[in-house]
Amino acid sequence: TVKNALLKAQTESRVIVGLSAAIKVLSKAAEGSLFCLMAEPQDGDSATHMHEVLLEAFCYENDIYVIKVDCPIKLSRILGKTSIESCCLVQKTCTLIYA
Repeated sequence: TVKNALLKAQTESRVIVGLSAAIKVLSKAAEGSLFCLMAEPQDGDSATHMHEVLLEAFCYENDIYVIKVDCPIKLSRILGKTSIESCCLVQKTCTLIYA
């Protein structure tokens, strides 16, 4: 179900891929985000791990669902990326209201 939702959001250009990009979007408009997929952190990179912990805490604080994925390679494969990505952010759909 998550994979299908992610692929649908990707076709609608509602997926923000990458840790830095997700943090940037959340810092500007957290209310537009639906959920965040995060891969288990890699051993040895403490700076990236700290950013991931802070991102996760920010998501919880702003009622954004966090879905843990066991492997960044699987997440990257689903997203169709050649580089290894540790997280992605799915934005809410835009609904226009006509008066």
